[in-house]
Amino acid sequence: MENLKFDLFLSNVDIDFKDYKIKESVHGIHSYPAMMPAPLAEFLIQSFTKRNDIVLDPFCGSGTVLYEALKNGRNAIGVDINPLAILISNVKINIGKIELSKLEKFFIEIFKAYQQLEGKEFELPKFKNIDFWFKKEVQINLQRLKTAIEVVDQDIYKLFFKLVFAKTVRNVSNTRNSEFKLYRLEEEKLKQHNPDVWKTFERDFKVTEEKLLYREITNNSNYVKIFHKNILDLDEVENETVDLILTSPPYGDARTTVAYGQFSRLSLQWLNLWEYDVDKESLGGKKKIGEFDPILFQLPVLNSVFNKILQLDSKRAEEVLRFFHDYFYSIKKLTKLVRKKGYAVYVVANRKVRGIEIPTDEITKEMFEFFGFVWVDTLERNIINKRMPLKNSPSNIQGQKDNTMLKEKVVILRKI
Repeated sequence: MENLKFDLFLSNVDIDFKDYKIKESVHGIHSYPAMMPAPLAEFLIQSFTKRNDIVLDPFCGSGTVLYEALKNGRNAIGVDINPLAILISNVKINIGKIELSKLEKFFIEIFKAYQQLEGKEFELPKFKNIDFWFKKEVQINLQRLKTAIEVVDQDIYKLFFKLVFAKTVRNVSNTRNSEFKLYRLEEEKLKQHNPDVWKTFERDFKVTEEKLLYREITNNSNYVKIFHKNILDLDEVENETVDLILTSPPYGDARTTVAYGQFSRLSLQWLNLWEYDVDKESLGGKKKIGEFDPILFQLPVLNSVFNKILQLDSKRAEEVLRFFHDYFYSIKKLTKLVRKKGYAVYVVANRKVRGIEIPTDEITKEMFEFFGFVWVDTLERNIINKRMPLKNSPSNIQGQKDNTMLKEKVVILRKI
């Protein structure tokens, strides 16, 4: 395809994007684990597609790829199993439709409704461990706020305020909000923890509203379709219609890597969107019943790393293989959707299990090659501003530490 700039990959392109500040971007409207930097998504979209092409992100998360595709005049399809990801993505791609004056008007209406509901009795949610994660007064005022938000009668504005509410839920909970996983505050800190629900919501609203100043999407004829489902169950996209798959997939099973569901759970429970355990329904989340597909053992890189871990820890080896079993079948489905001469670009990181590095970039490459793609290039970038510790304990042995993922690989493949 002569429109593609292959010279970009032959030069020393800096794809670290050190100067990118998510707080000064639409993408800062809500935090989310392992977000792809927007400049990287835009760079790859511009490099591998032309206007009106279709970009698919099968693990769309907070919708970075979808927004950047729409901003650059492409059509986009997003899929995610996490309802919070769907909420954030829907707000983000519709953010150009929000009028600031109308948003302020609705905020005032919510405030008035919240005041009028003071002292009223509410039926509180009954999800598991609610008293562990929220003090009783906080529960009452969260339900009061949730009820007040119902005065908003226009969909995109209501979605916006639900997104702000989702932020507030975490911010007034008993969690340590500096981390994505759920950890309860220490007892001494918990005694001093008496958050004001309305003041927190007001602050969260103002911070989120500021992000509208950075929006870049104008009205155009391009579309974005978002599907709330497991990628393995996606049937809505026709074969050979997608020009580019661009995604940052999970790095491994949620229990041992990024717990997207754990990060989202409290907000989703308050929004009545917690239908299932997101982490258990994600790739590698369910225990395998029966034998693994023999094809997996024909993939040299995967088979080699599996056997190395197997010699040290059979349980961890099975968990790794379970993830890559689902990963393989997701790739099998996705390869059918790409047009001939279309591209797949996966941004991955190579984690360690029992001290052994899992070359997810090489495994991704060999899986796509198995289904008829050719490898084009693999770029490397430093992960900037990681919200995770620099050290962890992959062996689960006290005192043994190792570096967490500090680099990402951008694996580029083409369908022949």
